Amino acid sequence: MLYGEQNMTQSTPTQTFTIGIKYDTEALNQLESQLEHIAELMDRINGRRYDAGMTPAVDAGAKVEITADSFKIRDSEGKVRAVIKPLDLKSAGIDSAKITKASHGDHLRQLVREEIRQFVNRESRCGGLFSR
Repeated sequence: MLYGEQNMTQSTPTQTFTIGIKYDTEALNQLESQLEHIAELMDRINGRRYDAGMTPAVDAGAKVEITADSFKIRDSEGKVRAVIKPLDLKSAGIDSAKITKASHGDHLRQLVREEIRQFVNRESRCGGLFSR
């Protein structure tokens, strides 16, 4: 399980996800990069944009869970905001994605699908994680 950290200012509390995968494998490093990009896009949907060089504050309790068959994004209240399963790096078989947050759900679904599609397409090419 990966957990977010807190860094709030009194004037403008913001939320994003911190993803720190500590395994030294190329597949997990690629997945980490994709998840960070998804979290950034989620912030943009919620109206938060950052200038170059700015570091966004991190919401208390934000979590990303990676298990053998899924990954989940939880907000600071512990509510599941996104679930993608099954997560199978060898065959890149992702059967379904469910976004549980009602507002912006369609946007998040589209972003997650697009990020996964790009990741699978890129890694299916010669020399990629899924190439034979």
